[in-house]
Amino acid sequence: MSDSTIEGSAPLPPSPSGYLTPIANANMPVGSPVFLTSGKAALARANADGTAAVIGLLARPGVVGQNTLVYYTGVLTLTEAQWNAIITGATTGLTPNTTYYLSAAVAGFLTATAVTPEGDRVACIGVALSTTQLLISQLSGVNHA
Repeated sequence: MSDSTIEGSAPLPPSPSGYLTPIANANMPVGSPVFLTSGKAALARANADGTAAVIGLLARPGVVGQNTLVYYTGVLTLTEAQWNAIITGATTGLTPNTTYYLSAAVAGFLTATAVTPEGDRVACIGVALSTTQLLISQLSGVNHA
């Protein structure tokens, strides 16, 4: 499959095994980390086991009741403004060579700081290759007991 661009400036994945197409349970911005609840994509948050079980990042905006496109591996390319909308404190997109984690404070957000408070989960999402590209390399959650 050749690289193509879809709404949200996200290239199509290099193979059909790199994405999912669940129905969105709400309107959600492109790039948002999501988990599944009752079989639908919802905004993930690192404050509980269920909501920290990230399945991937939205490659295009999620529209309630419609199928969305969720990347769970590979490179997600968005504009700096699109990244700024979902990263805590970001003003210039991603910071190259920085690891990004699921936010415990805000559902659907990423942060460059791993959460540490007791009861929160550390969910590594990936590493920035540039200000616009994130390599989704590991989707995992570890409980801080």
